[in-house]
Amino acid sequence: MKQTSHKSLLVFVALLLLSVFLSACFPFNLLSGIAQETATPAPADPTKEPATAPEPEEGGSNLIPFSQMEYERPDAVALAERIEEINLLLPLSKDMDELESLMREAGEHYYHYFSMRALAEIHSALDRNDGYWLDEVNYLFQNTADVQLSFQKLQDTLYASSFREQIEREWSEDFFATIDDMDYVTEETAPLYEEEAALITQHSEMMATATVEYNGENLTYYDIMELPGLDEYQQALSAWYKEHNPVLGELYIDLVTIRQEIAHLLGYENYAALYFNGQSTDYTLEMARAYLDDIVTYAVPAFKDHADVGFLYNPDVSMNYSEYAAFLRDALYQLSPDLLDAFDAMEYFELIDYAPRTGKDAGGMTTYIYDYDAPFILMTYDEGADSMITLLHEFGHFYDAYCTYSSLYASTDMDEVYSKGLETLVATKFGSAFGSSTGYEMCYDTLSGVFTSIVEQPLYTAIELRVYSLPPEELTVDAVNQISLEEFSRFGVDAFNFEEYNRYDWVSMPHIYQMPFYTLAYSTSGNVALQLFELSLQDEPLAVDTYHDLIYREQSDQFIENVEAAGLKSPFSPGQVQWVADFAQKYLIEEDWQAAA
Repeated sequence: MKQTSHKSLLVFVALLLLSVFLSACFPFNLLSGIAQETATPAPADPTKEPATAPEPEEGGSNLIPFSQMEYERPDAVALAERIEEINLLLPLSKDMDELESLMREAGEHYYHYFSMRALAEIHSALDRNDGYWLDEVNYLFQNTADVQLSFQKLQDTLYASSFREQIEREWSEDFFATIDDMDYVTEETAPLYEEEAALITQHSEMMATATVEYNGENLTYYDIMELPGLDEYQQALSAWYKEHNPVLGELYIDLVTIRQEIAHLLGYENYAALYFNGQSTDYTLEMARAYLDDIVTYAVPAFKDHADVGFLYNPDVSMNYSEYAAFLRDALYQLSPDLLDAFDAMEYFELIDYAPRTGKDAGGMTTYIYDYDAPFILMTYDEGADSMITLLHEFGHFYDAYCTYSSLYASTDMDEVYSKGLETLVATKFGSAFGSSTGYEMCYDTLSGVFTSIVEQPLYTAIELRVYSLPPEELTVDAVNQISLEEFSRFGVDAFNFEEYNRYDWVSMPHIYQMPFYTLAYSTSGNVALQLFELSLQDEPLAVDTYHDLIYREQSDQFIENVEAAGLKSPFSPGQVQWVADFAQKYLIEEDWQAAA
């Protein structure tokens, strides 16, 4: 029997919101046109029995076990000064070989800095109580803007140099195509990015450590999410909101103020205009607003109908990591030997930390350590169904980075397609491990999670759009609390929560602090993932090939163009949100497809 209670789904969504894909945000990839001395990971032997993780062959990348990766705090000042020196030397190069050599050196310094930042982030997330790693993260985040600024100047120098035409001819004709969009880190904005970084770190620390006393225990937000009873869950969470919403809210107001100032310095009306029309997406602010309106018009009614029949079966399943990894290896091998090869590498090189421990970040994240060509997954596997999906979700991110060496640009929307798309491709395989009935229920719950994210997650983007439109004198914590309450109602989610959750819980959402407007990507990517699922029912090999087309993005690295080039429909296409509502009606409400699962 399915459950109409929304609490378990809310907990899953709250944890999913923590699975930020923490790749370093480079202003551009200056080295993308230079021949890279790396090899594509070798495909798995199709005759290999997928039972135990083999030792990958040597060569082909810089991968070593995570336990052997060394951290040393980089000297950010010296590094930026050396890149500045290289910038002065570039126009004096006697030929392209010398120019390439200088650019490689600059890139090595730059990527090493972000490799050390990734290592520090991982170690800090493993234990938020470890002051050493927290200090390292603070140092690296606060110096990132200066390093980026020094590196960013290289493209301007190359553009003005006598090598410009040769660069376009030999490296890439599009090498300077976005030069007008690159000056986001300037002498004026760099100090603001440093302030922003410090506030983001502060929010992460507070979310991991802020407690409230309840029934004689000091509980963090994530402790409260695990409480079994609905009454105690609501009571403890209400107490937590009362104590921490004002403080975390003021921190957010400070972040919004800084971001608005950055936008104004760069010539934009507000930060929303900077994000959508300036730098981060291939769709405009107007398209985003229209998409949100379509969600409310078409998908929300289907969401409510879905609630009437029950959101989840929520089968009582449990499987330890070794058993689940064995299932995944078989399922991935059935889809593609390349997927299995990446999973083998993940396990052999210790590129996942899944063990529960005190002080570890909740949820999941995937980051990339450039010095070692190493994606890395950090999550907590608790043997339940939610953590099974989280592992699959994060492995989708891992697989993209493993295949491409994280060298191809991907928007947040595209990033999330790789994770959600893999969830839906594996969804029909659960029956082999849990039996046909339970396997169907887990497949159903996977699709339900994707569909509900299409509706629920963009409400946070809707909140942000309204917040960044407020005049400074109206930007208060109380105003954001009220906006949250109204948007929860507009997106049809309010009926499934108690009022304080709808009004106050936004302060727990890491994305609005760390990666503004990211939650819209959960919705757009979910649309694409459901298309992959339906395609897999008709022709699984074609669906897997389409997934790989999306990863290698040979036609375009832009979200909409890449999706359409792979033969799928853009979420912004006319009628596509209506298609999502129809999908929910067929697969989740009427359930007339069980024989296909």
